Amino acid sequence: MSDFDLKNLEAKIEKSLNVLKEEMGTVRAGRANAALVDKVMVEYYGTPTPLKALANISVPEPRTLLISPFDPKSIPEIEKGINAANIGITPANDGKVVRLQIPQVTEERRKELTKVVKKLGEDDKVAVRNLRREANDKVKKMEKAGKDEQVISYTDVVGTLMSSVTDIVNTISYVLIAFVAISLVVSSIMIGVITYISVLERKKEIGILRAIGASKRNVSQVFNAETFIIGLCAGLIGIGLTLLLLLPGNMIIHAVADNSNVNAVLPVIPALVLIALSVVLTLLGGLIPSKKASKSDPVTALRTE
Repeated sequence: MSDFDLKNLEAKIEKSLNVLKEEMGTVRAGRANAALVDKVMVEYYGTPTPLKALANISVPEPRTLLISPFDPKSIPEIEKGINAANIGITPANDGKVVRLQIPQVTEERRKELTKVVKKLGEDDKVAVRNLRREANDKVKKMEKAGKDEQVISYTDVVGTLMSSVTDIVNTISYVLIAFVAISLVVSSIMIGVITYISVLERKKEIGILRAIGASKRNVSQVFNAETFIIGLCAGLIGIGLTLLLLLPGNMIIHAVADNSNVNAVLPVIPALVLIALSVVLTLLGGLIPSKKASKSDPVTALRTE
């Protein structure tokens, strides 16, 4: 039984990932990419030769691939090689260079590409999992055979990276939650201060309400109703601004990703929760001032200028 070789495992995983990168590069997604012709072989003087060894390959425009052969006489053979590679693009030449014009990707083609890319990723995941399982089985066999001193504890590089990314995302999320919590607390305090100032400035109005028969509870309800309306309006305005910002945000996403199927959305339930949270915090901020208003003496309040 062969000993466990960590470097051999890492080399196999690296090779699997490189194959995935090469296969991803050959996917025609509406933009010119030199990797599209990486696997094109050309019969150059009877010898199969990679295209990249016979010409400079450049991308002068987002949807144009320019192939400049070192030997212009090889252009017919280069065109034959491109057609034989079946990359779905017809080459054109002017006697000096070969041009590949990448066609616009249709919606149907985008969906097909999504399935192709997903399959490539799943196939590579299966390959890496198989390599990892083989390594684990070999280590377990060595442990059972009493070769504990030869067993190498290895680290799952992919798992470590994913764990690190998760930790970073969680840390950022906690920081953002902390900032949001501080912001909400400060907002509640400011709402309380503003409502309290409103109570101080409206003592005469409170006195009039009490004089016409309003109870302490009625006065408190008036101020609570005002804070409720403020909180509701603030929540609705916030959600409205978010929906408006999604329009340019999605335009940027579509331009960067070159895919109109990827969209940022604001789910209905979280939006309603945010509105409810805004109302609740506003009501909490106005509770103490509204209680103070309800306890105001009507005679003293009426005498206030």
